[in-house]
Amino acid sequence: MMTKSNMLKRLLLSALLVVSLSSVSFASTTTYPQTNQQTITMTLSQYNELKMNIDSLEMNLQILEQNSSTDKKQLVELRNELETCKSQILLAQKSSEKAENLLKEVETSLKTLTEQMDSLKHKLAVKERQNKLAWSVAGGLLIGLAMK
Repeated sequence: MMTKSNMLKRLLLSALLVVSLSSVSFASTTTYPQTNQQTITMTLSQYNELKMNIDSLEMNLQILEQNSSTDKKQLVELRNELETCKSQILLAQKSSEKAENLLKEVETSLKTLTEQMDSLKHKLAVKERQNKLAWSVAGGLLIGLAMK
């Protein structure tokens, strides 16, 4: 599988070949059969234009490679940040679950305490009535004894 960088390199090299071939006007081509080499003759201005095109494409390639490296670094940083966020979310969820469970326990305890308080209030009211009744009976007996 080709990476983005490899694809860009191939694209630039292809463009370089097309530009160099399209900008060169062949003045003459001579073939030497004994060495199988071809010679291309061009004017100095054509050579300089070709050289400028090559230099420009090489510079563009270097810039794209630098951008690719920077993009890769940023991608790694963003992935790390994403993993950190995911772990923080998991911690927050666990903390939320613990808080929810604790809240349920507190509600249960509060309900139990409320029931106990109501029971104690009832017992206290009964005791107060019994005390009033006992004092009333004791007072009635004292008045009855005092009248005799």
